Amino acid sequence: MVGSDQKVLADATSEARRLLKDEAAAVLNLADRIGDDFVMALEILMNTRGMVFISGLGKSGLIGRKIAATFSSTGTPAYFVHPVESLHGDIGLISPGDVLIAISHSGSNEELLRPARILVQRDVKIIAMTSSPNSPLAKIADVTLDLGVKKEACPLGLAPTTSTTATLAMGDALAASLIVAKGIKREDFAMSHPAGALGRRLLMKVREVMHPRDAIGLVSPETTIRQTVAEMTKMPLGAVCVVDEAGDLLGIVTDGDVRRILLKSHLDELIDEPVASVMTRSPVRVRENELASHALALMEDRPSQISVLPVVEPGSDKLVGLVRLHDLIQLGMK
Repeated sequence: MVGSDQKVLADATSEARRLLKDEAAAVLNLADRIGDDFVMALEILMNTRGMVFISGLGKSGLIGRKIAATFSSTGTPAYFVHPVESLHGDIGLISPGDVLIAISHSGSNEELLRPARILVQRDVKIIAMTSSPNSPLAKIADVTLDLGVKKEACPLGLAPTTSTTATLAMGDALAASLIVAKGIKREDFAMSHPAGALGRRLLMKVREVMHPRDAIGLVSPETTIRQTVAEMTKMPLGAVCVVDEAGDLLGIVTDGDVRRILLKSHLDELIDEPVASVMTRSPVRVRENELASHALALMEDRPSQISVLPVVEPGSDKLVGLVRLHDLIQLGMK
């Protein structure tokens, strides 16, 4: 690489750092703009009995689509409507009592203003997101969220960069506030994300991932350690559960326990002792109707991690299965 090329790349990477710092500063500036107007916008969104629509043109429209998706996935159903398409029939989707979040950096985009003016007459609440608080859009809006972006971070000062980043961040701030205000829980969030690793973490129950009772090693307290090791070899899941005659969980012996037993100096005497003498009594267990993510937390969020967990019936100690850390990791729970 010649020297001139190196200088160009150095200047380019320096510009990248500057842009990121400028955009970060614009986002941080929004925190100081969370005031009465933001609260009013939040109240409008919370109190509407209608639908939430989001509209914007060009890059603002792309950001609007993402904000609508975030709203919908976090408990506030929202739809993006293209301002031009709205003038060719789509405006019929929006009814009195609905809310429109109108996005425009300049606030003077006529393609957005035309449908917004019509919707004002329909008793649709308008929330403007703009950096021009005295613009035509701000003047017809019920409330304006001033993003305060004075210039774009683009080296030419032309391409939407800082303005779109700030708009996206303000949309996220609204979505996060609505989560808190509406009392949205993780379980509610999961209902909108049933697929993939996220859905598994938030929805999958222990009974769906456990090895059933007939697939795990079971012994009684009187079973010898020798016989217990044989049972563990026969059912290689990393542990054998100790149960009483009624099938209730009494203890567990893991692969790690066996290794520690083998290191004892009096192994010949110990090997034919009852397993009750070496088992872990009243081990940590999980209910079959609990979330698999809870089982993962029980195994990992402790001073000494464990790799297997007995599963019992709700409201009792009746053993119904065994869940392994390895299986949860394979399912993408971690």
